[in-house]
Amino acid sequence: MTSASVGNVARMTGAYRVLLRAYPAAFRERFGSGMTQAFADRCRAAQALGTAALARFLLRTVSDVLVNATLVRFQQKDRTPMNWQSIGSDIRYAGRMFARNPIFTTLAVAALALGIGANTAIFTIVNGVLLKPLPYGGERDLMMVWSTNSAEHRDRDTVAPLDFLDYRKAGAFADMQATYSFVVGAALRTAAGTEQISATAVTPGMFEMLGRQPALGRTFTAQELQTAVIVSNGFWRTRLGGDPNVLGTVLTIQDHPRTIVGVMPADFVFPYKSMLGPSGFLRSADVEAWLPMAFVNNNNRATGDATLFRGRAMTYYGRWTYKFEEAARRGATGAIIVHQTEPAAYGWDTVVNSWSTPQLDRATVDGNAGRVAIEGWITESQAQRLFAANGTTLAEAVKRANTRGFRAEPLKSEASASVQNTVRRTSSHNLAAVIPGSQRPNEYLVYMAHWDHLGRLADCSGDCIMNGAVDNATGTSGLLAIAKAFMSARKKPERTVVFLSVTLEESGLLGSAYYVDHPLFPLAQTVAAFNMDAIYFGGPSRDVTVVNIGASQLEDYLAEAAKAQGRVLKAEPTPEKGYFFRSDHFNFARLGVPALYIKTGVDDREHGIAWREKYYADFTAQKYHKAGDEYSPDVDLRAGVEDLALLYAVGAKLAGEKTFPNWKPDSEFRAARDRSRAAATTQP
Repeated sequence: MTSASVGNVARMTGAYRVLLRAYPAAFRERFGSGMTQAFADRCRAAQALGTAALARFLLRTVSDVLVNATLVRFQQKDRTPMNWQSIGSDIRYAGRMFARNPIFTTLAVAALALGIGANTAIFTIVNGVLLKPLPYGGERDLMMVWSTNSAEHRDRDTVAPLDFLDYRKAGAFADMQATYSFVVGAALRTAAGTEQISATAVTPGMFEMLGRQPALGRTFTAQELQTAVIVSNGFWRTRLGGDPNVLGTVLTIQDHPRTIVGVMPADFVFPYKSMLGPSGFLRSADVEAWLPMAFVNNNNRATGDATLFRGRAMTYYGRWTYKFEEAARRGATGAIIVHQTEPAAYGWDTVVNSWSTPQLDRATVDGNAGRVAIEGWITESQAQRLFAANGTTLAEAVKRANTRGFRAEPLKSEASASVQNTVRRTSSHNLAAVIPGSQRPNEYLVYMAHWDHLGRLADCSGDCIMNGAVDNATGTSGLLAIAKAFMSARKKPERTVVFLSVTLEESGLLGSAYYVDHPLFPLAQTVAAFNMDAIYFGGPSRDVTVVNIGASQLEDYLAEAAKAQGRVLKAEPTPEKGYFFRSDHFNFARLGVPALYIKTGVDDREHGIAWREKYYADFTAQKYHKAGDEYSPDVDLRAGVEDLALLYAVGAKLAGEKTFPNWKPDSEFRAARDRSRAAATTQP
């Protein structure tokens, strides 16, 4: 061995003595000299095999010393301070060795650094995954279930939402409580532009399962699965300025409005962050926003298939009018609807009141012979008895019907029916008033409200008149109030404003359907339609409920007007009820005209959310389509006045612009609008 080699071994041995300081003093006194001699012997042997072998030996030695020294200190709980004077001498010696042979010493130090870094990384993983307690409540009862994606060679995938539903049906996974979708980049739209945030969707109960609650606000409720968002503490501080009044703020995520209902604590770590990724390293992405994951679909309520239609939100295909229309198109002799209170949003007595009076319809060329011969309703309990008599249950039949590829199944039961109709032909009228535009009279804004109701209760004694004070004398009054406001304004509207009072809304939106089929003014030139149907009594609110929120650009105008009132936009809490398809604006929307339909919010400034929710529930149960919907001189009209002021502000702004707002790109009404506007702009 050359003198240079001897010197190299001596320098590495000196460095090894420094490294041995990681052991307790008593341990060094007992084993230090032997370990140093063994290191020198093995170092000479490794050096003889070449530089690569020497580097591997040094790396392995550093790792062994640091790991073993840590274990020894834990076992002996030795807190003896190091001898700093001795360390200083070793450092000076290492400096002299570096001056004599800088290249070799640099390589040795680099090997030591790599060893220390590797050991630190390994310990971080071991500590984070195995030693450090999970930052959740009841962590000993938590278990992560993975799925395997063989197609993409991943053995640690999150459980897909629909697989989650299937797993819970199996006995071994019956206790699975929550899942989340892939953590993805989501588009957050702000006034400054669009940026990407890290977001995921979680099932309701995820945070409760983890034993963590938001530092501000609350977790999700079952009524807001399409409308809410919970943000991380970091997102709240960096992007929202740590605003303590952030709850209720609406964020536009993936072009859909989401109301902030909670802010997680600063120390909350979502499980995704603390799990090993496919490469074996800890994932690095912090989740910034959690959206609620919805499985139930109103049009397919038993499937749990979130890919159908629009999640919980009802589409027109869920409405009873569509059922009768489709039955006629299929050539059915009769169509019987099973009434269910939850999706209908009203009880059986409302069905009775609505269908026990004369039924009205528009006259058709075939004299309405194209409708099915028998249209009717039965209660859910009656349907259960019917299916039981046919050897099955209603629940099982619904389950089969809610599978892809289902074909109608005949029942063994037969039925015969006869109807004695008295047909009377009469006329009912839509009413319209117009304020001509001062500069662009061929562009139109339409405000509408229906003036009809249901008349008298059949087979009734006492108070039998269904007055319809809220539904819809309020809307009719609002129509007149907004017309008066436009007439009284100092600046006349530049566009024509139309005030349309339509008939036969309660009979299936017939008056508005007639108007759009025979419009007074071209629908392609109709800028927007504003509908007022049932303006509720009560005081002012902090929010505005937008029915079918996220559908059109009209909401940008509404948000600006609401902000001036100190209010925020919120989605309807029960989109599965299908309110958007149950009033006259729908006929305008289906032909492409952007339509806005709002309701008084639920956060009452004086009485709170619970009071307003109870008001709505009591109205539906006791007054909706009943004799109890009456006016009283002592009712509070402030909520209605506030909502009317919003609609006036939006219309007044549009009346002074040249813009034509459109539906959002993912709206089912966008294509119709694009076609009509394209045709209008190409006409000479």
